[in-house]
Amino acid sequence: MIVKIAPLGERVVEINVATGTNVAECLRIAGVQLNGRVLTVNDSAATTSTPVQQDGSIIALISKMKGGA
Repeated sequence: MIVKIAPLGERVVEINVATGTNVAECLRIAGVQLNGRVLTVNDSAATTSTPVQQDGSIIALISKMKGGA
């Protein structure tokens, strides 16, 4: 299945993996570092152990927001 790795502000990488491959393995295959960013899979919160189950899934890496007041 095709999965897109989309680090915010960087180029999107498409990879081909087996159904159920976890996010950590997808990132490794794509050559993308987590670097403390927050993960989502198809707009739902995720961790590196989250399995990717759907063809066309998008793994997004989003920089953590810093609070201000």
